[in-house]
Amino acid sequence: MQAKPIGMVKEIVQTAGLRVSCSYDDLIFTEDNSLILQFDKKDKKRLRFYINSACESPSSDKLEKRLGDAAQEAGYTVTKSGEFEIEKKKGSEETEIRLLPY
Repeated sequence: MQAKPIGMVKEIVQTAGLRVSCSYDDLIFTEDNSLILQFDKKDKKRLRFYINSACESPSSDKLEKRLGDAAQEAGYTVTKSGEFEIEKKKGSEETEIRLLPY
């Protein structure tokens, strides 16, 4: 298994004005839950991202532009791949995340 460049992706996210809260497998989560990034399975310099479905469209457009600019500056490409929903499971500490690809 090839190591994922999480440190570089954290820099890209920070340059876009956000902070990374955690990563799990091939996903990277932002602190404010506005987006999730996912590593491409074949190209380590390509990222897909999903916008929180609760994020307002003008905010989403600005975020997409900032993220794209920061990624390009670092030699990466990002592709908006859909939205996601996040929901706390009732009666549990678990959180459910659903990726909704376009």
